[in-house]
Order: sequence, then structure tokens, then C-alpha cells
Amino acid sequence: YNNAAVSMQLSILFLRQDLLEPLSVTQESFSTLYGTAKDPEGANQVTCGRLFLELWSTDATKGFPVPQGCFHTLTGNVLELHLIFEQG
Repeated sequence: YNNAAVSMQLSILFLRQDLLEPLSVTQESFSTLYGTAKDPEGANQVTCGRLFLELWSTDATKGFPVPQGCFHTLTGNVLELHLIFEQG
């Protein structure tokens, strides 16, 4: 991460929401979640807070890197959660 030449993105895909339906931190279904970013251009930290209750790491020195922003996409039954991290 420290040596990254460009920004990075972590994507978490749920391919079958009918088998496992993740909820936002406010317990809302993603299919009805309004006001959050739905594309990379709209990614923001407020959306990270609505998508993830807590992010942590066992790295005592640096911890989990703070995302620049987050967004989600929902296409049919496929939900994608995306975290964007700034360069280095």
C-alpha cells in the first residue's frame, strides 16, 4: 500500500443476495438504500460509514488505511461494495 503508484480499490462482491443479504449499518437493504454513492465519481467517506460499521487491522503501527471514499452498485442480484484508497 505504501508503495502504490496509483490509487487502489477493494471490491467485495455478493453474487447471490438471495442466499446472503448484507445490510447497511442502519439495517437497510441495499436495494432501498438512498443517498449513498453509486459510482466511483460519487464515492465519499459518508458512504463508507453507511456501508461499514468498523474497519480494522492487526497492524498496530498503521492500522487499516482510511478510505478516500466508498460506493456500491446493485445490478440484478449482484451487490458490489467498493472502497477507494488514495495513492500511498
